[in-house]
Amino acid sequence: MTPLLTPLIELATVALLGLFLGIIAYQLAAVPMHPSPRLGQVGIQRRRALEQYPSLRTFEPVIRQIAAWVGEIRRVNLLGLGAPMRKLRDRQTEHLTQAGHYLGFTPDDYMALCFLCGIGGIALTIGLAAVDFSGPIISILLPAFGFGLPLAMVNEARGERQKAVRRGLPGAIDLAAMCMVGGLDFPGALTMIVKNSADDDIVAQELRQMLTSLDLGHTRRQALQDLERRVPIETVRTFARAVIQAEEKGNPLVEVLQVQAKISRMQRSILAEEAASRAGILLIVPMVMLLGCVILLLMGPFLSGGFSF
Repeated sequence: MTPLLTPLIELATVALLGLFLGIIAYQLAAVPMHPSPRLGQVGIQRRRALEQYPSLRTFEPVIRQIAAWVGEIRRVNLLGLGAPMRKLRDRQTEHLTQAGHYLGFTPDDYMALCFLCGIGGIALTIGLAAVDFSGPIISILLPAFGFGLPLAMVNEARGERQKAVRRGLPGAIDLAAMCMVGGLDFPGALTMIVKNSADDDIVAQELRQMLTSLDLGHTRRQALQDLERRVPIETVRTFARAVIQAEEKGNPLVEVLQVQAKISRMQRSILAEEAASRAGILLIVPMVMLLGCVILLLMGPFLSGGFSF
């Protein structure tokens, strides 16, 4: 290869690379921004999140634009990623629903937030490497922590929501049974509970969504099954299946609700006892370490002096 052809090949390579990057940038810029949810429970949660977290308003356009790119990749099946991203979207939809439509995010918004946090972790890693304060462990952990941070936040919201339902559902079932004894039907009893509950009551929110499903024409079985999918815990599962079975068999619903309230309280007590037992076991290691520190503080002066009392 002559010396004259080498610069030409390098120039052609750079030009082709620039053209390729320019085409990608043009295609990304042509994708319209992902619309912000306005209706339904997702829209309500998005408005509440924007009011509660003003900083989210700054990043929302960026999240929506990245979400639009994610949706475009899934739609055109770029690099064969369409099917895996659709499966991931379904799983993320389930997680967000169980988390109470966390911050009003759609699955594409959720994935965009993961990408954004991951890019932030990579940028932080590069910044630490520039000041010689980085290593292979930090270079791996920081980006992984960034990508996994939204997942941890959603899982935490799911756990808190399930814990709140586990605590509040037995009382709500008791109130529903008392209302039905007083002459109300099952939807009327749930409506009375929802009206007299606070707006931030998780159990009331789930019952309100269940009543909305009934108003939209869903059967009671479908509404209870949706409640079971939104809150997949044993207490809700037992309650939903007992009510469905009572309706199919024609059993008195009031008696079923009273029994379910007792069972729910019993399950809550069992879980509390199990948590107390686990706490006692988990405290063994800190107590042993604390005892070692106390012994070291007491015997340290004698050991440092070579046992010269």
